[in-house]
Amino acid sequence: MSENHRIGVLSDTHIPQRGARLPDAVLRHFEDVELILHAGDLSALAVLDQLSAYAPVEAVQGNVEQPEVVLALPLKRTLLVGGCEIGLVHTSASAKTTAATPAASLCRLASSSSAIRISRCWRTRMA
Repeated sequence: MSENHRIGVLSDTHIPQRGARLPDAVLRHFEDVELILHAGDLSALAVLDQLSAYAPVEAVQGNVEQPEVVLALPLKRTLLVGGCEIGLVHTSASAKTTAATPAASLCRLASSSSAIRISRCWRTRMA
């Protein structure tokens, strides 16, 4: 029997450039998840503090980060959730497909900023 897991996914939050904090309209999407994945371009670690109030957070650095984020987060990571590997990596707009990223080649599911391939995943734009 397969397990069902609710995982929240987001990327490119760019805090504080886009605002002092994540908007409540975004945070509401994470009220009933068991894990949050941030696929890079947090810009500041404060984003992780906000998200961790809802669920454990796993994140990678993107290409637009403050030095504290670069020091704290890896470029890619592989997670195991319910026996399923999930690759998390931030890719640039020039990447052709998520499959071209190193993490995706190792995983059954891949999440990146440019292409999220997890069933029933919604992306809320903050702009």
